Amino acid sequence: MSKLIISKSKSPLFINMINALDKHHSDACISVFIDSDNSRMLLIGGAPGQYGQIEIPLEKGHGLKNAEFSIPFDFFMCMKEQQQEFNTLANQYIFELRYKNGKYINIEYCLLLRDDKKIDDSIHFPMSRFELDAAHENHIQYQVANTQRAYHELNRRSIVDIINSTNSLIPFDFVEFRKNEKEIRFQKNGEVTTKRLQDNIDLPHTLPLTEAASQTLKTLYMNSETGSIAFCLEGELLTFKTDQHTQSISLEGIDQFHQKITQDSRLLLEFASNLYDFKQLNNMILKETSVRSLNTAMLLFDNNRLFSCMLPGRREFIREVSVKHLHHHDALLFSYSPRTLKDMKLKIFAKGGEIRITLTQNQNGELKLNFYDKPEDMAPFDSLNLVSEQSLLSAYLKLKNEYLNTYDDRYILPPSRQGELDLFAEQPSDVPDEINALTTDIVSKDEYTAETEDKLKNTHVYSPTTHPDLAHKPSNKHSKNITDNSGDLAIIDEYGFADD
Repeated sequence: MSKLIISKSKSPLFINMINALDKHHSDACISVFIDSDNSRMLLIGGAPGQYGQIEIPLEKGHGLKNAEFSIPFDFFMCMKEQQQEFNTLANQYIFELRYKNGKYINIEYCLLLRDDKKIDDSIHFPMSRFELDAAHENHIQYQVANTQRAYHELNRRSIVDIINSTNSLIPFDFVEFRKNEKEIRFQKNGEVTTKRLQDNIDLPHTLPLTEAASQTLKTLYMNSETGSIAFCLEGELLTFKTDQHTQSISLEGIDQFHQKITQDSRLLLEFASNLYDFKQLNNMILKETSVRSLNTAMLLFDNNRLFSCMLPGRREFIREVSVKHLHHHDALLFSYSPRTLKDMKLKIFAKGGEIRITLTQNQNGELKLNFYDKPEDMAPFDSLNLVSEQSLLSAYLKLKNEYLNTYDDRYILPPSRQGELDLFAEQPSDVPDEINALTTDIVSKDEYTAETEDKLKNTHVYSPTTHPDLAHKPSNKHSKNITDNSGDLAIIDEYGFADD
């Protein structure tokens, strides 16, 4: 008898091939092609229409003869049962082949026992011998097709960039990388979005992927001895090839994906914002356990202003979002997913750093809020799906009006040390002589110069003009009630929650 050996380096690919078999189809087997003259063996199998091909070098003195046959599905199920029963090593696989009348007729799994396995009279090893069948016709055709495909080479840097980009999108239906384009188009739950890449990926040809295809690319890269991978795209079939492995993946539905890409979108709004207020209210919503599970919040556009808000029953959330160049008077209300917003890699600062934002609608009525790195960019680096909620508009307009009408009641300005100094400065007896001399020289506002300002600075009474972020009124009814005991006020965290 001869031994057929699957080495440790090929074992993971071999197990993946077995796991992909579907017992409900006639091709639920693995075909073996032994090329003794060139000291190599090919294994072909997998899911229907998505076969894989593993090339295994034959060691010197292997003793195998040129042959083609297939190993049935039930044999591998029996092999797994024996592995579990006897707790065998699974880092390589050894099979005994029986040769008769010019061909291999049956196969048996050889148990690879562990060193600490005690063998005594109480252990009885089974003999499970299976007859071999002819190589499956589909597998023969696949082997021939692999020699005729036109492949495009991917370099290591491109492979790593593609893997990193797709990992950030999971879960997704499709993603497409295009030659000489610094953007990708991807589909999640039927929704197509365009995303800007940080760096251009060097591609010889357009490469579409499913999530399964991206995982296959990663597995092949990790198991490739050279790190080089080529691909071939034939309609809805994508095939990857490494130095010793070929794997095909179905891209069923890719035509519908391309049709969605070509649908034109209409620009509804365009403005600039750093989104700080938007992100902060979103964090507050996600922190509130009673409403977090709803995963729905609102964006209200009204009179050239933008508000982020939520009315989940007994809770009310609203905050104005600072925007620039927004020119839209009519009220519009949209819902969005707070969790999706949280997962976006938006560069947000407390002040400044505005980015360009657009609101678009495609031919199917799908709405997106698109974020751009630079004003001149044609494609956004990310997008947020929106849903029109005009039927709820009146309730949110009422919330907005109440928010604006009671705005001054929402903050308190405690007395400052500077205010105390100003009071002392008004007492003539406390003003130094040298300051009096300077101030009497100032006859009118027109004579106030930079030189005068420098002199005042040097005498330590200069008070720069400030522009508070909060409102036009310096105080409100709450401010009047503040005393020197203001230190007793609760500390408010960044989300607006007080420490008890």
